[in-house]
Amino acid sequence: MNANNHSPIHTDTGHGLLQAELHVLDGLPPELAQGMFAGAAAYPTLMRLSGAPGSRAMSIKVLGLDRGSMPGAAGQRVQDFVLGGEPDHYLLGETYFSQARILFGARIAQVCVTPVSAASTKAPDGPALREAMVEHFARFGAEWELRVSIEDGPFGWLEDARRYRAVARIVARPQPAWSSALARVVERGMSFSPWHCVAAHQPMGAILRGRRDGYGAAARFRGERPRVNMREPYNACLLPS
Repeated sequence: MNANNHSPIHTDTGHGLLQAELHVLDGLPPELAQGMFAGAAAYPTLMRLSGAPGSRAMSIKVLGLDRGSMPGAAGQRVQDFVLGGEPDHYLLGETYFSQARILFGARIAQVCVTPVSAASTKAPDGPALREAMVEHFARFGAEWELRVSIEDGPFGWLEDARRYRAVARIVARPQPAWSSALARVVERGMSFSPWHCVAAHQPMGAILRGRRDGYGAAARFRGERPRVNMREPYNACLLPS
């Protein structure tokens, strides 16, 4: 995994912007039915897939949550997941892991997102990467599982895929994978951060706490640029149709 997975988004590396839905699975066992996953539900979701030399990243913003945001968080009723993948894989064929540990009930969990729909594993790069995304979503959708691994053993469980269990499915239907209207909202007016979160899933650990000010500073810097109105949406009504 790339060590810089948690950097705020940059406008020159985005290759796909998708509107999707996150469906919390029904009948989860008690240890998994925590926070936003406490019961079956469907939430509008915004996804950003990006790639720069040496990195692949997926950023997810789940909207419309009603279980309490973190005090002082820039977003209201949202949960962001910032994840990274291997640099030599195609964006849609990759499993993405977060290095951020999050609160999960009385315990701590790690998150990954893995594809469950058929996708090419080719690795086009540069402009071809966005073109491949646009071409795919003009005809097909994509689905992923959001999975968690509950910490209960020695360090090393983070990257063991067998330790992750599904808690939700993310569904993106065919759509323009890069619309100018959505790009203006996301690339110029939003940020993705582990600190955009509900209290039940706040980031854990001293490293993430130390990075919190950096996320805020980066968002403020972007907001100070000309004609940029930083506005974190809290429901789908604030996104372009």
